[in-house]
Amino acid sequence: MVCSKMHGTQWLATGLSAFTLAFAAMAPSQAATVAAVPGWNLLGYSDAAAVKVSDAFGDATKLTTVWKWDAASSKWAFYSPSFATPTDLANYAASKGYLVLTTINSGEGFWVNAKTSFSATLPAASVQVANTEALAGIQATLTALTNLYATAIPSAGDLGGLFDATFLYEGKNKADTVQRWISENNGPSVGLALGSVALVNPVDVGQVNDASHQWVTFSDANGEGPGSPWLTIKQSDGKWLLAGDQRMFGLDVGTQAVKHIESAQNGGQVTYQNKLYLGVDSGMPAGVVDQVVVSGPGVLPSSGVLVYSAAQGNNWIPSCGDNQSVTNCVDVSQVTAGAQYTFKAYTAAGGTTVPTYTYVTTLSKAPLSAVGLAAASFPTITNVSGSWAPGTQVSVSWTLPAGSQSSYIDVGAWPSQGGSLFSGVGIRLSTSGTSATITLPSYSGTIYGRHVWLTTYDANGNQLSVDYKMSAP
Repeated sequence: MVCSKMHGTQWLATGLSAFTLAFAAMAPSQAATVAAVPGWNLLGYSDAAAVKVSDAFGDATKLTTVWKWDAASSKWAFYSPSFATPTDLANYAASKGYLVLTTINSGEGFWVNAKTSFSATLPAASVQVANTEALAGIQATLTALTNLYATAIPSAGDLGGLFDATFLYEGKNKADTVQRWISENNGPSVGLALGSVALVNPVDVGQVNDASHQWVTFSDANGEGPGSPWLTIKQSDGKWLLAGDQRMFGLDVGTQAVKHIESAQNGGQVTYQNKLYLGVDSGMPAGVVDQVVVSGPGVLPSSGVLVYSAAQGNNWIPSCGDNQSVTNCVDVSQVTAGAQYTFKAYTAAGGTTVPTYTYVTTLSKAPLSAVGLAAASFPTITNVSGSWAPGTQVSVSWTLPAGSQSSYIDVGAWPSQGGSLFSGVGIRLSTSGTSATITLPSYSGTIYGRHVWLTTYDANGNQLSVDYKMSAP
């Protein structure tokens, strides 16, 4: 790397030739062309669409690096076409304390270290809707969504009136999603409250923002959201309707801190663990893809790990160190907030060289630090009752620390010879809930061990779970 240091908004270098300053301005909807000479070039442009850096500056024979100052994080964002894979680039950037530069927005300046003279054509602007008008309309739709769930699960007709006909979310169309969301425990919880709503301009989607289309991110009161931007579409009557993430399958990406409590028969010891979960949603539509590989910071090997195959189903990546795993795992210590993970889906006909779909998602929260994990406010399970016989009900009670909210609970049991009698039998919880009753499935065999898995969110939006194990009833 030629640049010796970058701090604040200043660029400091030793032994570098004079830089070239260029700024391209053009009328709306005209593509911009920027020219670079050998050495450092300070470039910029206006009135153009956001630039996907890897497309505009992806020729390693012409340039070494591209840089942009990110004021929000007070860090430099960095891109180099010399890295073999996006994962290699992300790992290098993280090791140096940089962000990965993926996008340059209209009006921003950026540095290019060129090997030779070249020019790059930047994209023409799309017709942008006024942000204030779009944001107000989208917020009105999301407010209507929360109002529907204020006191009860809404009707299919009322909920469907907020979805565009082209709605697609994690591979499920409008009709399927509406039916799921009006079924208890399959959609938003009663009392749904939304937090932040923001307009975004993704550069790796087929539909860009224009006068009647706008991508948006939103989250609930815990800071949890769909995990990817949603498209919203303006109707002829001026109303903005939700069109989902427009993806053919769902992604699960997030952090979780777990308190493991062993059963009394196994010593009752308590251990803590930071986890990053990376995987494909269980609702993978049949026949869509044959396998999915995920790569990103902390994933070993850096070329990616298989998280889905048609033959084996979903495959969750363990944390490195679990069961002595040193590969096909994720090193949680290398994971930071804002880390980007790439899911590539392949079909049998296409082989494993050209992905059918490629989706990128961003991690919103970093795993807790060692200090944060030690100080975390986990819930306390106070009572578990029931015979645990097939088809009977199990009752669980717990207390919540101040500011915490309940989210989900499930139970499982296993026989003495290993395996599982049943697992993941659970329900979504109201945010203030401190008790639940769960109906067990029919099963055959004798229980050797049981567990309750309770997931909550603390006052800072961190996901905290208790894995409470018990001996046979």
